[in-house]
This record gives sequence, C-alpha cells and structure tokens, in this order.
Amino acid sequence: MPIIHVNICKPVLPDIHIDPAKRFAELMDISSEHVTVHVSLNNAVYGNPYECIVHLHLPDLWKTEVREQMLNAIQTVVHEAWSIAPGEMIAMIHLIHAEQVIDRGKIEKW
Repeated sequence: MPIIHVNICKPVLPDIHIDPAKRFAELMDISSEHVTVHVSLNNAVYGNPYECIVHLHLPDLWKTEVREQMLNAIQTVVHEAWSIAPGEMIAMIHLIHAEQVIDRGKIEKW
C-alpha cells in the first residue's frame, strides 16, 4: 500500500517516459498493483523552496531499513521521471496505523 504523493513546483508537468509506480515497485521488488503514485503541480513554493515535495504514506508494519530503501527509491524515481536532482527535493514518510484507512469501502486491517 505505498501511496506516494509527488508535488512538483513547475508551471507544466514535464513529459515522462517511465511509469513511476512500476519503477518504484521494481526498485523495491514489490508488485506495482499495490503502489499508487499521485502527481500534482504547485505553481509556487514560499520560504525554503524545493522543486519537489514527496509524501509517502505507509502502513506502520514496514521495518526502518525498508522505509529507508523506499525513500532512496523515491529519490531515484523522481530523478528518472522528472529530472529533479536529489538536492532539489524532500521526501517524508507518514506511517498509518491499522484501522485508520478505508479503501474502496473496507476498513483496512493489518
């Protein structure tokens, strides 16, 4: 259930030649059917600017080492898909506890 929100601060979304969900799944050796990548454009960022801000939502059952691998995979995917350098992005993990998600009408339990 990795759900990845990618916020890109550019006026127009650049064309991409890879499927970010499939690439992330490939890097993590998981099925892409369980990965969602949501991309949105922001026209302005104030304060400390980033070209890309990523929020990764995960069940709290993933181990620390795997979460770190996921952050590295996100960095790779963002760079490969949108040519955004690692120094121009920030990615954060948001852990979700069991029974705090309703997916297609069903409370998720793990």
